[in-house]
Amino acid sequence: MKKLFLASAIALFGALNAQVNIGAKGGLSVTTLFAEYQGTKGVSDSKIAPYFGLTLQTSVNEKLKFQAEALYTVLGGKDSENGESADFKIPEFIIPVSLKYYSTEKFYLQGGLNFGFISNPKVSVNSSIISGSGDASSAFKSLDMGLLLGAGFRVVPKLDLDARFNIGFNNISDVDGMVMRNNYWQIGLNYWFK
Repeated sequence: MKKLFLASAIALFGALNAQVNIGAKGGLSVTTLFAEYQGTKGVSDSKIAPYFGLTLQTSVNEKLKFQAEALYTVLGGKDSENGESADFKIPEFIIPVSLKYYSTEKFYLQGGLNFGFISNPKVSVNSSIISGSGDASSAFKSLDMGLLLGAGFRVVPKLDLDARFNIGFNNISDVDGMVMRNNYWQIGLNYWFK
């Protein structure tokens, strides 16, 4: 019985190992921060930052694949008007979970959810009233969630190029009366190890 259990465990591990593809991912995030406070709405200028991390993918069937990632990037936005400026730097550890539908052997559409964990956000302000920068942890919630939609293309074996858009749907501000959301593009490469 022990030999049968061990053989089954080895076979299961081998099957899972054969079906899961692990890779590295990196590229650029282009973020826009949307804010609303006391009825006034605003949109920041875009902020560009690199992102990088690991990804894994497994087949659901011939045309559908499940993908999960662990990425790090700095989101946020910047704004300047009449000699005054503000720069929001919101570092996030992001876990995108998505399904990829392959319409051809090389082209796929992607959709899913992003779970972002905010750590040590900073704000820099330069105005006639106040200037400086500092920790803004008390002004932000710890979770940033969004819907991701995108497309990708297999450039060569083991290398994909993809672009996707994240639509933030929860308020990341912890300031009373203020609503803030991150929306961002990610354009990058996936390199698959096998």
